[in-house]
Order: sequence, then C-alpha cells, then structure tokens
Amino acid sequence: MSVFCSGITRHITSSAKLVSILAVPLVLVACSDGVSISTLTQPPVVSAEEFGDEFSTNSLSSWSLRHQVEGEAPQYTLLDINQSNAGTLTIQPTITPGWFADGKAPLIFKRVSGNFSVETSVSTRGAVDSTLPPASNYNSAGLMVRAAESNAENHVMVNVGRQLDTLGSEAKNTVNSVSNLNVLDGSNNGRLILCRVGSRFFAYRQLDNETAWTQVGTATREDMPNTVQVGMVVNGFTGPDIVASFDYVRMAIPETEDDCISNDA
Repeated sequence: MSVFCSGITRHITSSAKLVSILAVPLVLVACSDGVSISTLTQPPVVSAEEFGDEFSTNSLSSWSLRHQVEGEAPQYTLLDINQSNAGTLTIQPTITPGWFADGKAPLIFKRVSGNFSVETSVSTRGAVDSTLPPASNYNSAGLMVRAAESNAENHVMVNVGRQLDTLGSEAKNTVNSVSNLNVLDGSNNGRLILCRVGSRFFAYRQLDNETAWTQVGTATREDMPNTVQVGMVVNGFTGPDIVASFDYVRMAIPETEDDCISNDA
C-alpha cells in the first residue's frame, strides 16, 4: 500500500515531534455508489503553459469543475475569479464530506500528463468573521492530484487552514478511499507546491511566517495514471467557516525531486 511516510495512522506533527492522535489505525474504506467515473467524459490534457493562471480575467472557462464533470450538485455558495477579490480565485464551500476517504468536495482542475510541479499561494479566512482564520476543524484549501478513472478515491493533496484544533498544513494520501494524513502546525495562509516525478509525489509548504520551503509529505503511487486531474480544492468538513482565495497557480516540469522547488515561481 502506498502511504505517506508516517505510516497508516492519523498523525499531527508539532514543531518538536510527531504525535499520534488516534489510538487505532485510521482506515476508512468506501463503498462504490455504482457510478463508473471512468465512463465520464473528461476534459482535454493541457500543457504546463496552458495550466497556469494569474486569475486576472473574470472567467472560469479554462477550468473544469469536478461536480459538473461527474454530474453532481455544486458544493459551494461562492466561486469566481477576479470578482469577489481582485486577482484571485475565491471559493466558499457548503458543508461537505471533505476530501477524506471516499468524501468529495469542490475541485477546480485541468488534466495534466507526466511530471509536473504546481505551485499556488492561498489564504483562508473565516466566512463569519473575515478578520479571523477559519473557526471549524478541517476547513482548508490547497492543491490536489487526482485519478479520475476509478470509482474509489485516489488522490494526493496538500492544503492549509484550520486542521484539528490547530492552524497549519495537511498532507494527505488517499489510496482506494483509505486516507492517511499528516498535519504540521503553522498559519492559515501561504505557498504550497505539489510535485510529481514519475510515480513519486512530493508536497511542500512555505507559510506566511516561513522563509524556506519545507517538505511536508511524500508518496509513491505506482497506481496513479500518467494523466491526472490537477487543481485547487477546498474543504468544509465541519460547519464550514471558510473563504479561500488563490492568488495564482503556476506549473513547471521537473526532471528530479530537486527540481520540485528549484523551479518555483
């Protein structure tokens, strides 16, 4: 089984050590809903140049929305580019299962093949009080790589926001709807990178109070297809109190792991 390097229990990481917050392994397996995702029409594959977006145009036309592709209802009350906030993609989710186990949430994506390193700058704030971080647990936003050709959930993700009673980042690896995650304390805003080199995936963060990139997760996914969905996600797992704003997304093509952050914009 491909897992993040912390193992198959759910963990929270402080600056000092990794502490297990559950006494038992975190293993949730989904039941298929009978909808064959592989039969759905997927959007075309784009290049790294076509992927990037500075969010300066009032249009979502170059992006695909997961719920539309999969014929489901929207899971947000607000989604726009360069309207609610100048030069950003802004999204406010409704209550969702979140990207955990077989749960799904908003995903704004493009399809990409081969190696890539995608970077974003994202801020999360409360929907009730925009001067504060999100107040509800697992209200976060970030980047995802997802296999669409499976009824079970298979994805790798990195996000920032309110985690379990703490602000910081989360790196998550979900294999056949079994999720394994690590939470690292920090802030609710910053830059994130999700990088693929062959079957290896690497997650990084550089939050507002940090001056260097920190690797927060790795995963080996030989099961992940060459062509995947890559894009922006938001979680409103418990009593959603989050508005997420993405300043940009940019993509480079790495040849080695070292290129994941050396090519950052």
